[in-house]
Amino acid sequence: MSSRQAEDVAIICAETGCRQSEIYNLPARDIFLDAEIPHFRLRHVPTGTQRRELKNGASVRAVPLLGAALEAMKRNPQGFTDYRGKGGFSGTVNSYLQRNDLMPQRKDVEGKFYTLGATRHTFEERARAAKIDNEGGAFLMGHSVGKVRGRPVYGIGPQLKLRALLYELVAFPTPAWTTRAHAKIWEQIDAELEDEGFRVQ
Repeated sequence: MSSRQAEDVAIICAETGCRQSEIYNLPARDIFLDAEIPHFRLRHVPTGTQRRELKNGASVRAVPLLGAALEAMKRNPQGFTDYRGKGGFSGTVNSYLQRNDLMPQRKDVEGKFYTLGATRHTFEERARAAKIDNEGGAFLMGHSVGKVRGRPVYGIGPQLKLRALLYELVAFPTPAWTTRAHAKIWEQIDAELEDEGFRVQ
């Protein structure tokens, strides 16, 4: 790839389920590496030099950073200046992946390969394998929870601490960081919900 930034955007996409443009267009002011729970904020910025649009209202969210995603963002505390506000990211990354046989061929379409965008779908499958329901997956990925529920949604959804626990269920360990057993994470999720006044048993 043309830069380490492209690799790091790809890592964060794969580990958070975010859209590519949500990552490479991040302004520095929306990255919070020193917070108690490191995270970044995805929001609409309608004007100015760091203007950006998100797909829909459900895409506005806070995204915790764990493991490989946190390590990648720490290498880019000011965001991804090589790609912010520019085109060409997808072409750069997908060409690299295909040239180096890093993405499998699609079985449904002859001669076509999967692209980096497919990691968003694999994140969804990883969430399902971790027993996160469709609604929880929608909250993590910026999908419309209203569509999942089939009705309007009220409230603000999972707080950052709960989101971080759900992300831990999906994250891969790294040489510098390890995940906990799923049973322990679900136990902590239940404890957090009880602290908020919900009955979970």
